[in-house]
Amino acid sequence: MKIIQSKLNEEFVLPESTFIFDIETTGLSHKYAKVVMISYIYLEDGITMLEQNYIDNLNDEKQLLFRFLEIVKKYNFAVHFNGYSFDIPFINKRLESNKIAFNYNKKLSVDMYRKIKNSGTLKQSEKLSGFHREDDISGAEFVNLYKYYLKNKDKKIMDKLLLHNRDDVISTPFLANENSHIIRERIVEIEDKNYFISETILSKNNLRIILENTIEKRYIDTKVVELSGVVFFDVGKIFDQLSNRDKNNLIVKLNEKLFISNISTYISSNKCSIEICDYYCSI
Repeated sequence: MKIIQSKLNEEFVLPESTFIFDIETTGLSHKYAKVVMISYIYLEDGITMLEQNYIDNLNDEKQLLFRFLEIVKKYNFAVHFNGYSFDIPFINKRLESNKIAFNYNKKLSVDMYRKIKNSGTLKQSEKLSGFHREDDISGAEFVNLYKYYLKNKDKKIMDKLLLHNRDDVISTPFLANENSHIIRERIVEIEDKNYFISETILSKNNLRIILENTIEKRYIDTKVVELSGVVFFDVGKIFDQLSNRDKNNLIVKLNEKLFISNISTYISSNKCSIEICDYYCSI
């Protein structure tokens, strides 16, 4: 496996515990195709780093996957473009095929494709974000060029492939910069540990907030109340004394929309008093 690391001059709004990734494969079917290249962007000592991993022998796919596990365990939370549908399921199937006992939890990530309104293809979204792509090949062309590279080991071809994957992974933080709140509002710090708000379960009088990282899964149960069709955090009698602005900050759900930023703020503001349970505990 080849590893290429370089500093990026671009400024990206990334939490320290977050990485961005994009994969390249020899096809769309995980049964017959393999992962041959993975690129990452992450912060290291305050410096934005680009890391590109690739293999020039299909038998070395396992090395790529082990490096992916190292990145996941170090940075916990991922950002990607259409990773829910392709990258993560593909990687998980290849982990299984290589008999590696790990399954990446997609709930510990943000898919910019799913989060950006009116999002089209990656290249369409790039234009809206102001990103200018240097490479000129498609995903299908990548596959054909990589097969050519395997036979000829032509460095110029590999440079072209690396540029394609570089542009794919770098365009994602450009999108994330425009929508940084989507990432930040999901991450909360409790007891000097970072957790991802991976799921929320709302019942009549209770909101269960699932918090996860790559090591543990925990939850918080907190009381809620519905007033005129709007669900609020239940703060008791003082609610009527609050300003409209403060009341808005207590909204949990309005018109089928969950206010994740309010949930995150509520946890951060009350983490000294709320009870956090391990997920296997009974309530």
